[in-house]
Amino acid sequence: MATYKEINGGSVQNFSTNPSNPIEGQVWYNETDNKLKFLATETVLDGWAAGGNLNTARYNAAGAGIQTSALFFAGGSNSGLTESYNGSSWTEVGDLNTGRVLPGGAGANNTAALAIGGFVSPPSFGVQALTESWNGSSWTEVNDMNTGRRELPGAGTSTAALAIGGNPPTSGSALNENWNGSSWTEVGDLNTGRELPGGAGANNTTAIAFGGGEPNKANTESWNGSSWTEVNDLNTARSQFAGFGATNTAALCAGGYVGSPNERAITETWNGTSWTETADLATARRLLSGAGTNTAGTAFGGFDGSSATAATEEFTLGGGTAPVTKTVTTT
Repeated sequence: MATYKEINGGSVQNFSTNPSNPIEGQVWYNETDNKLKFLATETVLDGWAAGGNLNTARYNAAGAGIQTSALFFAGGSNSGLTESYNGSSWTEVGDLNTGRVLPGGAGANNTAALAIGGFVSPPSFGVQALTESWNGSSWTEVNDMNTGRRELPGAGTSTAALAIGGNPPTSGSALNENWNGSSWTEVGDLNTGRELPGGAGANNTTAIAFGGGEPNKANTESWNGSSWTEVNDLNTARSQFAGFGATNTAALCAGGYVGSPNERAITETWNGTSWTETADLATARRLLSGAGTNTAGTAFGGFDGSSATAATEEFTLGGGTAPVTKTVTTT
């Protein structure tokens, strides 16, 4: 039988730890671990990894942005609290002018976002049409929606957004409003009215809406700037999840409410044609928020079944290969 030296032209080397730049197939002895190791190539799988925790755990809030530049605002008990994420940690920044729960959120990053509608508890009671714009340091009240709503998602950017569905004027509204950077205009309604759906899109002319209640729905609809078209459904009907995406062809749906037990960890990704079930969240939850795309997303906050959570998880879509250090095992 040929030896390792005969095959590779050299002996197995000893290292105090692992070598800094091993090549695929290289074998070495790690003196610290007292183990024989080698470098292999493996297929990268979809998965969630822990990110930095929120400073204040809460749910019924809204998110905007991308995985490395996100914003989380409102929620809790009429909270105006806003936190900014840089890809590793959250920082408290300027509060909303009007604290609220269940607003919609839209925005490309943590320096430009919209807080849309929501609900204000007593003494200033009621569903809101309020819209506030974030410039990276403070919120400014801008023109209201035509119809006040809560439990709605936003989609798009701070200058070209949609406010989709929600509640009221009906318990599962089909209303859709278009934001052009200065005012809201009512445009084509959803085919299926719903509350607490997900919304994703690059702007106010290309977007999708998916899931929602009540009861829980799997319906997905695509927006072309003037009307909604039904496309392929989610695999699992649900509401109260984190739904987000930077385009109408790349979205993610994570967690949510399906039925007993209430909180779920299910994750699905959208590729423009269909939904695919992928790696579950580490923490099952509902009424959470999120930001990003179907390849690099972030889910944060929510209700885990017993209390509000501050947990942040970051999603990476698999595909391709990556080098992995492995230990040689013997039997």
